[in-house]
Amino acid sequence: MLQIIKKELKQIFVTPAYFIILALFIGILNFLFLKWFFLDWQMNFRSYFDLQIWFLMIFIPAISMRIMSEEFKNQSIEFLLTKPISILNIILWKYLSQVIYFWLFILSTIILYISLATLWNFPSGIIISQIFGSIFLIFAMFAISFLASSITKNQVFAFLLWVLINFILIIIGTDFIQISLPYFLANFLNDFSYIYHFDSFSKWIISLSDVFYFSSIIFFSLYLSYLSINNFRKTWAVWLKIFAIWELTVVLTILIFSNAFISKINIFADLTPNNIYTLSNSTKDILHNVNDIVNIDLYVSKDLPPQLKTSYTRVKDLIWEFNKYSWSNIHLKEIHPIEDDKETEAMQDWISPVKIQILDNDQFATKKWYLWLALKYAWKTESIAYLWQTKNLEYSVISKILKLTNNDKKEVSILSSEDINNQTIWVMKQVLWDNYDVKTQTINNTTNDIYNKNSDVYIILEWDKKFDTWIVSSIENTIKDKTVLYFFQPTKVDVTNWLSASENHSDLEKQLLSKYNLELEKWLAADAKYNSQVSVWQWFITYRLPYPLFPKDFVNPDLPISEWIENIDTPFISAINDKDKKWYYDEKNLLTTSKYGFIKDTINNISPDNFKNIKKSDFKKLDLAKLIIDWNNKIAFIPSTYMFTLWWQQSLIQNLAFVSNLTDYIWGDSRLINIRSKTLNYDNFVAEKGDKNIIRWFNIFVLPIIIFLIWIIIAFIRNRKRS
Repeated sequence: MLQIIKKELKQIFVTPAYFIILALFIGILNFLFLKWFFLDWQMNFRSYFDLQIWFLMIFIPAISMRIMSEEFKNQSIEFLLTKPISILNIILWKYLSQVIYFWLFILSTIILYISLATLWNFPSGIIISQIFGSIFLIFAMFAISFLASSITKNQVFAFLLWVLINFILIIIGTDFIQISLPYFLANFLNDFSYIYHFDSFSKWIISLSDVFYFSSIIFFSLYLSYLSINNFRKTWAVWLKIFAIWELTVVLTILIFSNAFISKINIFADLTPNNIYTLSNSTKDILHNVNDIVNIDLYVSKDLPPQLKTSYTRVKDLIWEFNKYSWSNIHLKEIHPIEDDKETEAMQDWISPVKIQILDNDQFATKKWYLWLALKYAWKTESIAYLWQTKNLEYSVISKILKLTNNDKKEVSILSSEDINNQTIWVMKQVLWDNYDVKTQTINNTTNDIYNKNSDVYIILEWDKKFDTWIVSSIENTIKDKTVLYFFQPTKVDVTNWLSASENHSDLEKQLLSKYNLELEKWLAADAKYNSQVSVWQWFITYRLPYPLFPKDFVNPDLPISEWIENIDTPFISAINDKDKKWYYDEKNLLTTSKYGFIKDTINNISPDNFKNIKKSDFKKLDLAKLIIDWNNKIAFIPSTYMFTLWWQQSLIQNLAFVSNLTDYIWGDSRLINIRSKTLNYDNFVAEKGDKNIIRWFNIFVLPIIIFLIWIIIAFIRNRKRS
């Protein structure tokens, strides 16, 4: 047995083709991945998974097509079968010897992650899911390659047969094929596709059903290889061939039904950084306190397209878990509006179909689909719109349940200056709507008084047009002994040309800051390293440049609001300092820059070109937002309202989640904070240009060259031994 492994490994390490194929695989794959990776800003490895599956389809048969075909061609299989070793052992040890080589492919991906980890401390789940995904995919592909090689002595035919089988197993899961098939057939074939099962690993999930799928392919391929080699060993009688066919049919049937059964068992390891697919403790706590029946109607079309099948399964699994932790008080009923003629009932629950364009009989057609939830409690009904994406499904459903069952909702009033965009107010209102009774009031020259004087929380948005002096006293009296989030903009910026800024202080700002001995830095705060980028247009070309005045503010890690939110973006914010902190109130930092923060000493020119020569001696950590807790009064000072502008789309979701978390925290109800925040994709890639180039050159050129050098060293040592 050891002689088999020794023979195969010797064949590998003395043949330059193996090293050439490995070097090409690493170099080309890393080139195509890193070509776009640094332009995306996000630490997203999904494209690497997508590329890997296609590359392996070509490279694996190029290596393994000879493993059994060569034995048949040279007729050495007859000599091998005369040895006191079973066919099963021959297959297993030859398979394992090739598996040892394929670990080099897996190691190459780990090296890529390690090199990127020098610039970014990414979650370990990326590496673990990648290793497991690559292991099962490579082992399954190689098992099929082993089968193809054991059927014929022609290596070219074995190569083409292997590529054909794996190509079919890949493309039956692609949208190109799925949309052209009847729905029942598309869903059936999707269950046999590499892409469908490999997709979970790219989402950082190790599912029992996916592991069993790849294990079934490995087992069945090696089993067929056993039958093929055994058939070569002896001439079978007719009854033995019939028995073998019957045995093969039974094994295949058992595997198919076992996979169908396992796919219904929702067992998986959630390796996502924020445990997106695992219920949080806050969710379980809310469900434990549900004391009456909450009915959930799932409006779904029977013939869902394959791209919605995963979402449908995720919805059912989540509601099942909700029912378990709510002492069976969450009841799910599945309704098929189109097929069961219940579209009128759906309309009564404010449910409407979504029209999707699909390819039907080689023609594009528009068809209606349902995938909605309607939650009902007593006489109240809440609906959750089209469930295409289920990443934040847990928060969407549990917030609706809390809204339905909570009879003591707190009131939030949003007071805004008249120049605040109405759409910004609408978005903020939607974020808070499920958990609070939200009131809004725009304050302008015609405002006589504050309408809502008894709200529990006040959110004040003061932008370029400041509150008049005569209304300031009314606001101060209203927010006395209340919870307040005060967003203001002490610096007015001309965002159309990025050239100038001017001071823009208000009476309300001055009075509230002086009350707690706080003062603002005269100029804008900036961060030389942790910042976002801006588009600069010049000579018909758009450039993406780092912009220090768009700092990535770090949320105080000692506060619950920081759970799953490492940083947010606050364009054109001012640093805020305490001159003389008093004993009778508590002060907490909400946002800070990194240690590379600095104060820009002029606001006459704030274009990106004006930040080239920054002295390291100017760097320091800056406080950007404060929370004051004064007896019955809690007030948060955040000197930036640009963070809510719609042209700042790239971070609007995180910023609004920060507002929701802060509102929950200072009011005293923090249960939804970790549920809401854990679905945010906030991790941006930050690296210097030189560091990026080092990673590119190492993974694309240096690593393949090292592989060639290893082969040269092995060849040199081998020749020395011969001489």
